[in-house]
Amino acid sequence: MTKNNRCFITEWTSGQKQMELLLYLDAHDHPIEIHPYDTSSPSLIGNIYVARVDRVMPQIHAAFLKADDLTFFYPMEDTAMENIIFTGKNGKKDALVEGDELLVQVIRDAIKSKEICVSTNLSFSSAHLLLTTGNRLHGISKKISGERRKQIQSGFLDRVADENLGIVVRTNAMECDEDLLYAEYRMLQDSVSDLLSRAKHLVAGSLLSVPGQRHPFFEHIDRFQREGLTEIVTDDPVWYERLKETDTEGIPVRLYADPAYSLKQLYGIEQMLTQALAQKVYLSSGGYLVIEPTEALTVIDVNSGNNTKKKKKDDYYLSNNMEAAKEIARQVRLRNISGIIVVDFINLKNKEQKDALTTYMKSLLKEDYVKANVVDFTRLDLMEITRAKKYQSLQQALSYCTQ
Repeated sequence: MTKNNRCFITEWTSGQKQMELLLYLDAHDHPIEIHPYDTSSPSLIGNIYVARVDRVMPQIHAAFLKADDLTFFYPMEDTAMENIIFTGKNGKKDALVEGDELLVQVIRDAIKSKEICVSTNLSFSSAHLLLTTGNRLHGISKKISGERRKQIQSGFLDRVADENLGIVVRTNAMECDEDLLYAEYRMLQDSVSDLLSRAKHLVAGSLLSVPGQRHPFFEHIDRFQREGLTEIVTDDPVWYERLKETDTEGIPVRLYADPAYSLKQLYGIEQMLTQALAQKVYLSSGGYLVIEPTEALTVIDVNSGNNTKKKKKDDYYLSNNMEAAKEIARQVRLRNISGIIVVDFINLKNKEQKDALTTYMKSLLKEDYVKANVVDFTRLDLMEITRAKKYQSLQQALSYCTQ
């Protein structure tokens, strides 16, 4: 079903820092996601390096690696030892040891005090395929089903007999010809072979690959297209030309060019950013949320405020909490809050209502593009939610760019 969502791409300047902003808005022009991109400090995600093992930490089953002045955190359960690509090995074949040199790919930029996170499961992607060196399973996106899934299996995957690479057929391949898939596969296979051949002759610290062919915004735009995106608007002529040269799957691209009234003014983008960072979020019923990020977790407090409608107490509390749950799910995605989230709802004493609230929150979090789960209620009747870490939070990204 079409949702009539739109995305905007514009520049945003604060102090001496210049950013690019990607805003994803619903049909009522309320922000769903905001993604800042610091053009002076681009993301390292996707980069492939030769790294040297600096310290092995068996107590946390992880290791710290070095590539020149970069320090990487590597979770050792990431890839089976036999599938790690070593360019230099010191001793043990069945364990990682100091001095080993291996290929790694950045999967997460540094966040707060956390180091850059890397994987030894190298991935190479095209419009319709993903090849991996560590996970060597062959599969098709779960969103492709029925007869089309059988066609891709028989017309493409059964033709590929590669036990050294994993292959995932992406959702975008729904309408793609099997011969084109095979041509993309051979292209990616050649890229992998070329990289592995070059890696043999390089020293630790070498950068082998930078995924510079696509701006990070396109990963989000691809996802928006599957969620009901109907238009892309930008006031930047360079971005307009870039988008026109890209396959946007029929979604119109519009250049906004009104010298009298800027795109930021027309849609109140400055106000959107301010509200997306505000500690207090007001609800239509008169209640409000207080969102407090800390180093260890994020605390969200639900308050009834001026909502004093005369109802049965239980119904009153449930109505307030349901409204708050919907806004909390929206705010978590908008602010890109990750890690542990603790929510203090209003007067939760009734088990049936707790169960109803839990079920509702779970259904809301399913719509999030980042994996998020309701863990349970604590003994103090606080709902505990976890959300995977992917990118910096909006607060961190915008705070950094104003420094």
